[in-house]
Amino acid sequence: MSSHKQTWIKHLLSEKQMSEAFVNSVFLALSGGFQDAYTYNTRDEVFSNAQTGNVVLMSQHFMNREWQIGLRYLFPLLAFVFGVFVAENVQNRFKYAKKMQWRQGILLAEIGKLTAYPETRIGGFGFFSKCL
Repeated sequence: MSSHKQTWIKHLLSEKQMSEAFVNSVFLALSGGFQDAYTYNTRDEVFSNAQTGNVVLMSQHFMNREWQIGLRYLFPLLAFVFGVFVAENVQNRFKYAKKMQWRQGILLAEIGKLTAYPETRIGGFGFFSKCL
């Protein structure tokens, strides 16, 4: 293998903290994009991951004096803020845990939620048919 390829592979799989690794960032971006596509197509055109879209759509409806339609984007924003609050509290409480990092605990909780509810699984409620 050439030294350039070895350097690139080392960069991708660097010994930084896993949350800062490039490969992890790629998977998080792909996961976030998929979650947004899923919720937009199956949950009444509301985004779950990128809250910028919800702010833009909420503002657009408010500017058109469509108050009730605009308010439906408020709940995902409040849920996002609540999630950040919970994650910060988990981080502060388990920052120095020895067996598992706080990030891993949050990730396990998310995986548990996604597996526990069938409508959030891939293909739930005809996701792919709505995307095509």
